[in-house]
Amino acid sequence: RYLYSINGNIASIQKLRFKFDHEEVVDLREYDINTLTGVLKLFLRELPEPVIPFSYFPEIERAICSQEMNEEQIVNTIKNILQSLPEPNKMTLEYLLIHLAKVFKEKDENQMDELNLSIKFGPSLLGTLLDIPKQIKAIEILLKTISHF
Repeated sequence: RYLYSINGNIASIQKLRFKFDHEEVVDLREYDINTLTGVLKLFLRELPEPVIPFSYFPEIERAICSQEMNEEQIVNTIKNILQSLPEPNKMTLEYLLIHLAKVFKEKDENQMDELNLSIKFGPSLLGTLLDIPKQIKAIEILLKTISHF
């Protein structure tokens, strides 16, 4: 319950981060869920730029705010934008979205609906240039683009 809302033990998070940073073999079964989610949040938070780089924001915001496109057109526009991401960003985003789609599917159990996913992941994916309503819509649309990767 409340996945990504409860912080893991900081010492365990740092220990696991150290292992990842030094490319050590890690058995994730050795760590509790809050440590694992904490490491993921820390990794995303410490990126020098969001997973979707700042230079893509104007196009994404235009698509999200468009009054002229229907939802399918918006999803296709966002999909095309995402396909042009640098390969490391695209791969990171793909894996993250697959994970978030699984988390969202269990929203009744883990309390991670669009709003909570936006609060926890919006800044890491989209930076802080988009306000919360736009981040919510963006996360919603991003979750719909998964099948397009």
